[in-house]
Amino acid sequence: MKKIQLAAHRGFSECYPENTMIAFREALKLDIDMVETDVHMTRDGVLVLMHDHDLARTTDKQGLIREMDFAEVEKADAGIHKGEQFKGEKVPTLREFLELVKDRKDIELNIELKDYPGECGAFAYESCDKTIAMLDEYGVTDRCYINSFSGDILNYVYTKYENRIKLHGYFPVRILGEYFSENFFKRCACVCLFNVSYDENGKSDWSKNNIVCEQSKFDLVKSYGAQPWCYFKVDEEDKIKTALERGAVAFTSNNPVKAAEILKKLGAR
Repeated sequence: MKKIQLAAHRGFSECYPENTMIAFREALKLDIDMVETDVHMTRDGVLVLMHDHDLARTTDKQGLIREMDFAEVEKADAGIHKGEQFKGEKVPTLREFLELVKDRKDIELNIELKDYPGECGAFAYESCDKTIAMLDEYGVTDRCYINSFSGDILNYVYTKYENRIKLHGYFPVRILGEYFSENFFKRCACVCLFNVSYDENGKSDWSKNNIVCEQSKFDLVKSYGAQPWCYFKVDEEDKIKTALERGAVAFTSNNPVKAAEILKKLGAR
């Protein structure tokens, strides 16, 4: 069996504070192929790494990142919520992260752009451009995937950067915006499959998101020339085995140690 790719989701986030330098450093010690992280831009143009738009869940501060200067974000403790032993961990910048990974040619990067045009207009495109400019500066763009829950941002990257950057999409495509069709998958190098449904009123149901999508969904993604990837909640042996049988070629995990052990047991690494 071809070696299945394994990505550390927000670093080694099950055991360390997510999207912090210690989580990334520890992830790079493991049997992984990729590190995933999330990029926001502060009000004064500094690119920082955090999943949420607001500091509240993972730090001791509150506030929308895009409405704060970096000096304010820098004061936040991004470790204390995970435990006293991590007190003092800071919200890292994209530059700090790239300094860490620039010489690890064996590691790919999955960069999620978190500023959305629907929420902050032109600011989102500026954030996107600054992120890609920094990836270019560090010479890592060719080993990056760019992903976003904004189809507008993905379409912008595809159009402006002339298909030189690998796009990471999502299934169902409605996640990216109501007017996007599955034809968009032709532009994607890979598509992460979520088991999400929508009712006739457009309300989403994520209750089955820890269950592997049916075979037809994997086949649909592959029919557009994209690789099917699996979300971090597909994390138990039975689920991983099912996803492999249906054609998954990559898994994102909060605990890459556990995931690598399962994949090895199944003959996939």
